[in-house]
Amino acid sequence: MRYLKYLSFCFLILMSGCFEEQNIYDQSDNLNEIENLISQIIQIDSVENYYPDYKIVAVLPKYISRKNQNGFKPAPPPNGDYLFPDLKKEFSELKETKFSSAENIYIKKQEEDSKPIELSEKMFGKIKTTIDFKFQGTYIYFSIPIFNKSRNLAWIKTGISCGKLCGEGRTLILQKIDGKWKIIYKKSDWIS
Repeated sequence: MRYLKYLSFCFLILMSGCFEEQNIYDQSDNLNEIENLISQIIQIDSVENYYPDYKIVAVLPKYISRKNQNGFKPAPPPNGDYLFPDLKKEFSELKETKFSSAENIYIKKQEEDSKPIELSEKMFGKIKTTIDFKFQGTYIYFSIPIFNKSRNLAWIKTGISCGKLCGEGRTLILQKIDGKWKIIYKKSDWIS
């Protein structure tokens, strides 16, 4: 009987390892949501109208965890990693967006799981590029969006460069309303 209890205990331990939560960024539905969000930002901002020959930077850089920020010196976008934002501060101006403890756990998981994300050829293949600073065209870049647990709010950094002295970097907060992303907050981080 004792031997059977021991075997049952070992079996439960083995099975719990099989159900370990997958990395958020390895889930294909999350990549689809990220690409859908980026496509809608491009439409909302009328990027295609203002900059018909734009390119998209192919890789969304990873986040550096705030607990590992000592010595972190961000490179200029789009080539550098981002420091994971303090979302309480970022959302502080939006009174209706308080996070529950479950939401905070989900957001923390995104910080821990962060890794670069390559945009798919299917959606962005014709316009994605890597950036050479000699490049004089127009390109837009994005950080990895950070979602709340219900995935109806997203925080993202985006920027556009249209030459050596032409560009802007912004922080956006979006909300999904009736299946479409809408910008509910926009802040300019830099402009040239």
